[in-house]
Amino acid sequence: MAVQGVSASRLLLITVFLVVAAYCAFLQFLSPCLYEVDGYYNAAVANFIKDLGPRFKFHWAQVSTFRDSYGDTEFIFHLSIIPFLYLVPDIVFAGKLCVVFWNIVFLLTFLYILKKYLPGPLAAIFMALPFLSPAFTLFFLRLRAVTPAIILTALSVHCLIKKRFRYLFALSAIYALSHPSFPLMILLAFMCEAARRFKGEGFFAKNVYAVLLGGLVGLIINPTFPNNVFTMFLNGVMVPIYSVMDKGIIFGREVYTQAPDLVLTANFAVFFALVIILWMAFVRRPRISFATVAWSVPAVLYLLLALRSDRFWYPANALFFIFFASFLADCKGGGSWKDMARPLAKAGIIYGVIIAFFLPLNTRIMKDTIAFDIAYNSHFERVGRWMRANLPKGERVYHANGDNASYFLCMNPDNDYLVLCDPIYMFWKYPKEYAAFLALRQGKVEKPYEVIRDVFACRYGYTQKDRPLYRQVAGDPAHFNILYEDGFGVVFEVGRFGRT
Repeated sequence: MAVQGVSASRLLLITVFLVVAAYCAFLQFLSPCLYEVDGYYNAAVANFIKDLGPRFKFHWAQVSTFRDSYGDTEFIFHLSIIPFLYLVPDIVFAGKLCVVFWNIVFLLTFLYILKKYLPGPLAAIFMALPFLSPAFTLFFLRLRAVTPAIILTALSVHCLIKKRFRYLFALSAIYALSHPSFPLMILLAFMCEAARRFKGEGFFAKNVYAVLLGGLVGLIINPTFPNNVFTMFLNGVMVPIYSVMDKGIIFGREVYTQAPDLVLTANFAVFFALVIILWMAFVRRPRISFATVAWSVPAVLYLLLALRSDRFWYPANALFFIFFASFLADCKGGGSWKDMARPLAKAGIIYGVIIAFFLPLNTRIMKDTIAFDIAYNSHFERVGRWMRANLPKGERVYHANGDNASYFLCMNPDNDYLVLCDPIYMFWKYPKEYAAFLALRQGKVEKPYEVIRDVFACRYGYTQKDRPLYRQVAGDPAHFNILYEDGFGVVFEVGRFGRT
């Protein structure tokens, strides 16, 4: 029955959309901080572009490739943060507003594509399914360019299927300006066209050319070209190689994978949806369309990559459920959705039981992770603000972890640091300094004050209390003066203080 001209199906879609959007906004503003560390770097860079323009000397990372050859591989994403920096004076709150903006764009895009394959009620259900997985939801809350990258991937695959190569060209140019994962889009285009050829529908080369040329244009018009290509190479090629080769570089946790039981728990919605797909494939034996094959390409690719690195579970979840939707449309075939009511009801009951089993566990994972993020990130915000108020401007500040500097850059751009974002940027150009950096962090240097002062030219520094270096700092008042301290870490001064 329609309500004031709105069908029940459309009303359900709008309701689910608003509920999911409100749920994500609630989680976003539940924390006074940004979620995870990279959001602070992104907010800081957006602020630099606002104040200094798109080309500036990145002096904040003194022992890094960024210092002399900074390349912004997420330029469009950083531009998208700037309107919110004008809207509110608090850089952190501006970042959170930008996350909400991209969340809404994602949901609208996701719903638009799901509606190509599913009726309204099913599309509404599928829109909510990824949020059953903590791996997806927690990443969805972060100020990171992966969200627009997923949006661009989904729209690009849709255009590949429909042979809309002009739109594909524009999307590829925007993608290359937005995220360093763009080369995967070239691979996806070729694989999709190979699949089209395999199904006897020819090889539409214009799609591949559109992705290649659009991406090339996007790379070249980036204001930081050619440094953006160099940075993309380090992040997209050398990080995976070095993580496999065990070069002694300590990358972020997301570069690696968790234990199998944690992976299953955090992504159970995908794994059990896969079971339902296999069951329906056996029972219904549908004629698989090219659209389903095309959506399976990014879904399977990101699932395989996720088995090696946790960072890929986020796009894998989103793209998998679009593939699932297309597969269900194939199961319907030439019949009606009423003919699918019985198998869908069975699948829904099974899925509901699984959700009831996993929901308490996943709720606890979400609660614990959010609580930790709030405590951890609040600490670094406090330290960064204290540094800005108390340290001399222009001083280079040592930090025991590479990611510490992303927080400090956002809260205190008045000082310089060593390396940001990823240790590859230090290791590539300064391998000896990275060895010293790692030895300091691990407490393996007999006289750490000499290395901090002479190798890194730092008078001030920061270390977390869970690092061996902290014990050396706290135990040597003759060479370290603790200036700021809380439960997580300390800011110290290096010198000769004549104390025991």
